[in-house]
Amino acid sequence: NARFNFFSATCADVDEGSCDIMDPKYIQRFHEINEKVKAITIDGTKIVADLDKDHKRSEGDNRPWSIYEGNWSFSGTPQSVNGAVEFEGRLCFTFGPFCAKSSVLDVFREDDYVLTNLDAGSVKLAINNWEKQETMCPLTLAASDSPCFNSNCQSYTTPSERQACRDLASTYCASKCPTTTEIIGGQEVTRPVDMATCQDRGCIQLGALGSSGSTTTTPSGMLNTDPGDAPESAFEFQPTKI
Repeated sequence: NARFNFFSATCADVDEGSCDIMDPKYIQRFHEINEKVKAITIDGTKIVADLDKDHKRSEGDNRPWSIYEGNWSFSGTPQSVNGAVEFEGRLCFTFGPFCAKSSVLDVFREDDYVLTNLDAGSVKLAINNWEKQETMCPLTLAASDSPCFNSNCQSYTTPSERQACRDLASTYCASKCPTTTEIIGGQEVTRPVDMATCQDRGCIQLGALGSSGSTTTTPSGMLNTDPGDAPESAFEFQPTKI
């Protein structure tokens, strides 16, 4: 069984009674460990070579283990392609949207910048508002100026609420993480203008949703704007209980 079923994280440097698992340093350490788990890579090429050696076959004979050729990992290996990041070699079960994602890290979208800059106030802000979401806000909950706390974005029901939310998100992302969307290999690829200074990677998602044509510098789309023929229940958001 290759699945992770359940685990419990606690503090390694104090006794259980003194442990505050919501302390930023523990959340940051949890994120660091989680990234290492996702980076685990199995050398399938060596496995195939070892099995070939142990089970001699004539040329043309069936080698059922040959399907394990290549590197195996949860997320694949990030490759820089024309300024964007693409993942090569994603051969295992992929993390998300539910598998291995139901943890406190989901509250912070596993955003490296947000997690690195956490303090007690931002942790409390995000945790206390996580379960209050009526619809999933792709931007961070760990910043008081996030559009996630705007009443129009929280409701996001009427055309006027949606437009007001989009305008606010566009202004926010233009400041926190402006993006550009280009046609690469016949497909749209959205990336930050500068990943090193991107303060909210949710803006990348919004940039992709709001893109039209070949380029965009600020996002104009927010959440789901056209459910089509799908029932409303298909878009219900149930935040992980904290």
